[in-house]
Amino acid sequence: MDTKALQTAFQAAQQIDQADRALWQELWPLYQGMEMERMETIGHQLQSRFPFVATAIQAQAERLPNQGKEGRPTQTLLQIMDELKTQDFGPVFSAFCERESIYGFGDLQVKRLLKTLTE
Repeated sequence: MDTKALQTAFQAAQQIDQADRALWQELWPLYQGMEMERMETIGHQLQSRFPFVATAIQAQAERLPNQGKEGRPTQTLLQIMDELKTQDFGPVFSAFCERESIYGFGDLQVKRLLKTLTE
């Protein structure tokens, strides 16, 4: 976040009540166990007060390979390499960060993923 985004987030801060806290606490073990259906249910319960949660849960679901297809980050990397006609890390990483900022992947994570695609 830049300074303006941080200020906006600070001004929009809200307390988390006991019911919301219980739902938030349930998410981490569900994430660890890849229990996506229950995570999506919780995301919908939190949606009105925390609209970003459902989007993040959806991104996590799309991150995973499904029905023989690579996950979304891998598909995006393949698309970027095809569009840019390069496997060079710098431009591929920059494009990936622009398109898939929801994942918050750092350079090493993208580099590892890229390495699995180019070996």
